[in-house]
Amino acid sequence: MAVRDARARAGVTLGRLDGVIIGIKNLFDVAGEPTRAGSKVLAKAPPADADTPVVRRLRAAGGVIIAKTKRRYHRQDQYERVRLLRDRSQPTLRHTRQSG
Repeated sequence: MAVRDARARAGVTLGRLDGVIIGIKNLFDVAGEPTRAGSKVLAKAPPADADTPVVRRLRAAGGVIIAKTKRRYHRQDQYERVRLLRDRSQPTLRHTRQSG
């Protein structure tokens, strides 16, 4: 943050997201990182050669990519959404849920 603040005082910025830390969903290619999309089939996927356009745009705006979020197996998300809609009265903090 100190580096970003020093740039701001000097009137220099890397973009609207200068220094903002970002985690990327594991559906998008990030150069040098494997994209597994929560699939067992892609468990041994090689690292991506290049960033996807959205990741390139985030980096160009000054965003700092630090991680990829974990994702469950492909089709489980739709069932989770239905269950979440049904269980709205339940507490939202559950250790069994995953981000992404």
